[in-house]
Amino acid sequence: MRDENLRGAEWRVHFDGDRVQIALSTNFKEKIDKFRNTAKNKAILINSIYFAAVMQCIRYLRETDYDHLRWAEIMKQQCHNQNINIVDPEYLIAERLLKFPLALLDTHVLREVQE
Repeated sequence: MRDENLRGAEWRVHFDGDRVQIALSTNFKEKIDKFRNTAKNKAILINSIYFAAVMQCIRYLRETDYDHLRWAEIMKQQCHNQNINIVDPEYLIAERLLKFPLALLDTHVLREVQE
């Protein structure tokens, strides 16, 4: 979502609705919208902004009362379905919920890098 109060590469995550929303400056939102059109670019986004947003969601699930919101219910159900313990380190939970994003990075970005 666009946020006219943000500038440059600033971004925020909003948790107070039924869906988690990532707010970006107008200019950056346009860039991201154009950028995420390939598997390679999606892998980059998942390993950056989306990974950070999921980690923050996990923290909020632990520390605040968002149980009544749809995104919180879905995340808790996904943790249950995947046998993920919500007390595990946040990055490990995010890694599993996002289905190992470094593997996506390896498949779509790093394969181009020669050793």
